[in-house]
Amino acid sequence: MLTKSNLIIVPIEDSANDIHSRDVIGKKSDTTAGDSLVALTKIVDSVVDGIDTKADTISTAVVTTIPGTITTAQSDITAIKAVTDVLPDAGALTTIDTNIDDIETAVVTTIPGTITTLNTAVITDIPASLVTIDTVVDTNQDLLDGTTATPTAYRREYGVAQIKATTIDLEQAAASYDLFTGTTQDCILESLSIRLPNVDCSDDINLTSITIQTDDVTPQVIFDSTDGAVANLTAEAQLAYTGAIYIKVGTKVQLTIAGGASDAATVCDVVTKYISNVDGGYLA
Repeated sequence: MLTKSNLIIVPIEDSANDIHSRDVIGKKSDTTAGDSLVALTKIVDSVVDGIDTKADTISTAVVTTIPGTITTAQSDITAIKAVTDVLPDAGALTTIDTNIDDIETAVVTTIPGTITTLNTAVITDIPASLVTIDTVVDTNQDLLDGTTATPTAYRREYGVAQIKATTIDLEQAAASYDLFTGTTQDCILESLSIRLPNVDCSDDINLTSITIQTDDVTPQVIFDSTDGAVANLTAEAQLAYTGAIYIKVGTKVQLTIAGGASDAATVCDVVTKYISNVDGGYLA
């Protein structure tokens, strides 16, 4: 490299050999390490060669490398533009931003609040509900096994089979005696049974027969005088009816004694099964 120190190194006069120019000019074989004019010239040539090499490198960069880099950059910009050209408009981006805000609110506030509510439910509400359910189950079980009497309202619901029982003495004066009365709502009588005690009425002098029927203008007969003839009223005898008789509110089911009392009381059990046409109906 040509430096100031190189340039000021000039061959000086050799007093001993002042008559020879070769001492200043030097020889062809002198290297850049020497002090002769040949050596200095070689130093300049070396510097010029270095400058020329760097100039070639710069030229290559200007002609080839930089345009290639610019082309690549332009391609990248084109690719980016292709993406940005299909992005939603500002309104859609605003909506997206709003949605993100909503999600953030949900994550920060709503979801933790819901978790707190669920936690309360798991720790407090659900156990309390289970206790309530257990109480209800126990109550229903008590109803099913008879520990607690079934509520009257339930027994009188529409379509639920009901049972009504009563007793009557057959050794009474000839007359009609009330057994059951339709109450609150109309009912359907499905069966009726009468059972004598361990007393034989078949040899009674005055009693001739019994009948059971409604007190309608046109009575609905359950047992007629043939069924209830005194000859059939032996000890522990039973008369049974199955069918469907409409019992209006206020309608009575009666037992009629024909003949009259003969001896000691003969108390019979009478049981009927029926359903209410509407919630609340029953036979009194």
